[in-house]
Amino acid sequence: MPRAAATRKRSHPRVTRIFLFTDLREYTRFVETHGDVAASRLLRDYRTIVRREVAKTRGAEIKTEGDSFYIVFEAAVPALDCAIAILDQVNAHNRRQSERRLQVGAGLHAGDAVEYDGQYVGGAVIVASRLSTKAASGELLVSDTVRGLVRTGQTHALRDRGTVTLKGVSEPIHVWSVALGDAPAQPDSDPAGIPLPAGVLRQPAESGQLVCPVLVGRETELATYRDVLEDGAAGRGRVVFVSGEPGVGKSAFMREAARVSMPLGYRLLPGAAVQWERGLPYAPFLSALRAGFAGPALRDVVGRVAPDIGPLLPELGQPGAAADSPIERHRIARAFNDIFQAVARQAPLLIVLEDLHWVDEASIALLQQLAREIKEQSVVVLGSYRSDEMHRRHPLSPLVGDLARARLAVTIAFDPLGTSQTDELVRVTLGGVTLERDILDAIYARSEGNPFFTEELLKALVESGAIVRGEGQSWSRGTAAAAQLRLPETLVDLVLARLERLSASARVTLGAASVIGGRLEYETLRRVRAIHESALTTDLRELVDEQFLVEQRGHGPATFAFRHALGREVIYDDLLLPERQRLHLLVGEALVAGGDAPPALVAQHWSAGGDRRRAADAYEAAGNAALAVNAASEAVTNFEAAIAASDRITAAQYLGLAHAYKAIDHLKARAAAERGLQLLGPSEDIECRVTFMRIAGRSRWLMGDALGNFELARSAVELVDGMEDSRAKAEALDWYASAHATRGDNAAAREWAERALTVARSSGARAIAANALITIAGCESVRSPVSALSLIDEAAALARGATAAEALARAHMDGIAFSFQAEPERRRFVRLERAAEFGKRYGYGAREVAAFRAFHHFASGHWPADGRFGVADDFEGDMHTAWVRLLEALVECGRKGPTQAALAPVSGIVARAIQQDEPQWTVQWLSYAALAYAWAGDRDAFRSSVEGMLAAAGRTADPARSLTLLARGFTSPAAVLLLAGERDRLEEMAGALVEVDGHAGERDLLLAFVAWLDGAPADAPFAAATGALGQRGLELSTAVATWALASVRPDARLPDGAIAAADHTLRMANATWLAGGLARQGSASPLTPST
Repeated sequence: MPRAAATRKRSHPRVTRIFLFTDLREYTRFVETHGDVAASRLLRDYRTIVRREVAKTRGAEIKTEGDSFYIVFEAAVPALDCAIAILDQVNAHNRRQSERRLQVGAGLHAGDAVEYDGQYVGGAVIVASRLSTKAASGELLVSDTVRGLVRTGQTHALRDRGTVTLKGVSEPIHVWSVALGDAPAQPDSDPAGIPLPAGVLRQPAESGQLVCPVLVGRETELATYRDVLEDGAAGRGRVVFVSGEPGVGKSAFMREAARVSMPLGYRLLPGAAVQWERGLPYAPFLSALRAGFAGPALRDVVGRVAPDIGPLLPELGQPGAAADSPIERHRIARAFNDIFQAVARQAPLLIVLEDLHWVDEASIALLQQLAREIKEQSVVVLGSYRSDEMHRRHPLSPLVGDLARARLAVTIAFDPLGTSQTDELVRVTLGGVTLERDILDAIYARSEGNPFFTEELLKALVESGAIVRGEGQSWSRGTAAAAQLRLPETLVDLVLARLERLSASARVTLGAASVIGGRLEYETLRRVRAIHESALTTDLRELVDEQFLVEQRGHGPATFAFRHALGREVIYDDLLLPERQRLHLLVGEALVAGGDAPPALVAQHWSAGGDRRRAADAYEAAGNAALAVNAASEAVTNFEAAIAASDRITAAQYLGLAHAYKAIDHLKARAAAERGLQLLGPSEDIECRVTFMRIAGRSRWLMGDALGNFELARSAVELVDGMEDSRAKAEALDWYASAHATRGDNAAAREWAERALTVARSSGARAIAANALITIAGCESVRSPVSALSLIDEAAALARGATAAEALARAHMDGIAFSFQAEPERRRFVRLERAAEFGKRYGYGAREVAAFRAFHHFASGHWPADGRFGVADDFEGDMHTAWVRLLEALVECGRKGPTQAALAPVSGIVARAIQQDEPQWTVQWLSYAALAYAWAGDRDAFRSSVEGMLAAAGRTADPARSLTLLARGFTSPAAVLLLAGERDRLEEMAGALVEVDGHAGERDLLLAFVAWLDGAPADAPFAAATGALGQRGLELSTAVATWALASVRPDARLPDGAIAAADHTLRMANATWLAGGLARQGSASPLTPST
């Protein structure tokens, strides 16, 4: 009877969930007015929108009744995102379907409820339902509880609606209305209603020039693109890549693509990558912003919506980021996306990025992130690249493949035109004139269907007299016989033949233009040519008339461009080397005189001109500029170029290179730092020396050499000993404290961290002070996780004030870790959500949050259906990912049994932890391995894992910490020690936790284990442990403990309620093998306790 009662009690546990209700208004009236058929379509549209957005955010549709949806989420931010997306899609639907308008209100609330009969029961559900009915059409109301959960992570403004009285709810509820349609919240402004871009693509040649005025032979490609445009207008954006050989018609397609987007209401941001700007981060996106927004509009948009990208636009006059607080790459990516979102909320947006074969790596990373963002936005990105440039190692190649596999992008590959298509291109270009078959065959034989080559051949025919211009800018067949025609064999021959027919002055101007490349601003060209403006204007008119250049009309300074990049390349290659070098130097001087040229661009001209000294200085400045926006790959390229160009290599160059490599290659970061140390004199620049040492030490630690890191930290402390307080001294002390903490020496770690905190505060180094506080909190967590959390919150506030993103990320991560030890599940849930939002915005801690979220679900028994926690990286690259892989191995064992396939990854992952030699990892991971081997009945592997676990714990300098390491968190170490019969050690562990402020559930569980081994009643401590661990969301600890108890004493009566509670948790996790073994009690494992 007692067990049956316990089963009833545990069958409906209380859980914390987020509840969303949506309500379709005026449906009955619509049925009466429009009839059943129209009403069924309306209902279909409504349900399609809701279910599509729910699927994207992994919500659970609990119940649908006619015009109402009842949806449940485990996290607040995805629930809010889903609700906003639903209403955004409803608004988009209403713009397209004015005759079938949807009127939807939504309500969102969070709270505890009871799972019953496939749904949830409780007051929280009622509140959410009532809120949806209170919301106006098109409005989302959220309770104050939800606002508290998303306060620091939400990106939409919340407007206070005060308190409302809800039917059936005894107390008034404080509610907030989500400001839909606004741009993401900014500190000082609301970007809604920003100026819309007015970008235009380069137009085809003027009437009378031999350029095909329409797109020929690309109907299939256009149809594919139109489908993407229609999806984008409906809020389902994608990336479109256009690939093909040079001259195959990509630019013509881009012009047509921009034209056909206009009837759908698209606004255009046209940009391009340029060969000389490959070292400039975000170059094509910056050119798109410049082309889309006129000067004042650009300043307004960036200032109101995306101030983080201001330093990337020198013409705005904003200072760059400070060297010790770089703007994070993800933050910049988010700033670009904020602009795109702000436009897309007012009109669909088309971003055109031409010539991506010259793209920089920062833009590739931005494009990758943007592709995932726009899948739920009215944004389409159209990019082109040369297929012959896309070798296997080209940085764009993996992105194209990855986005295609994720169905985030479609690639349209252009082949050369066929014979009939080439004939049609010739006919349309000539205004309807049809040439003889033998001439058409000769054109096709030379051009092989390349449209640009075909147009150049037509110009040769004009020169030969085979085609003549008549009245009204029309073309007609000339008198020359077809047999007398001699067509150039190659495109180079064609372009050079046309070049010879230019005036001498125009040829010189064209050569200068080919060196400038890319966007030919008139002022730059004027400074390089140094001739009278009237003469330069005459040259430009001739070059436009002869179809070498086109004028890019629009707002902004006068700008020209080559009609085709192939033409520029031929002309540039025809210049003699001395001519080329002289022009590059002139271009460099002109850019510097202009005042706002990026140093990466200037550096390339100094380098090509042979001025090594100025090139080295400019490359170093470019490297520092790239570091300021955390564009690590571009920084590496520029610093390495600076070093290669320098006659006198400096430590500053290697300091920049080490900082750049720190983000992408630990081995090379270490090498750069150690080379920089060699360049410093014995007493030269102590701060620089400490920084070099810390980069080298960090790299050693990340590569598994914890001892090497510790020795370098000690050397740094010896170096600053006796110095006055400074940032360098604070950094060395903080580093040494962290090195002690990773070795488990809490007493020393705390001592050095407190000294670092004092020095950091006196020298104004707030980021270092925040890090020192976090280290102190880690030491405090052994005695009092509650106090540690208070210190973490203090450190987070300090880091936030110092804009120290790395320190703030560390505060988030450690706060979550300590939360598992001391806080209820719902508070940890809030910390996880805040950390996830922080990571999304700043790009820090994504893997760590994913790992903690995985453990959160694992420990509570909410195992994913497919057994995977959504972390895809290989465990060799990251310790947190390895943690998740171990959890997944345990899930596999719990569901299917400890098969060879399930156990296969365990040994390799644990070996990685042992190599790292950090007790905080090693103890837990070896306990996981021991548990898996216990399930498998592998006595030798089990004992080896237990001994390794105890040895790792014993390597800490603090005996109390060694015992608490064995008891905290998921309690698997305690469970395997119970299986191993380590009664005295279990009792010591319980005693060590007596003075600790936290771990109440673990302490009671240890006492229950000791009593069990002694043959004494364990009901009271086990019941206390079950309650405390359940409140902290660690129900699986109780289930594993019950299994261990049953394995140690198969014939004894288990504590009251133990089987029922464990069975419920294991059934919820679908751990069928483990649940089956538990039901048989003694047959769960063949292990018996050691004696």
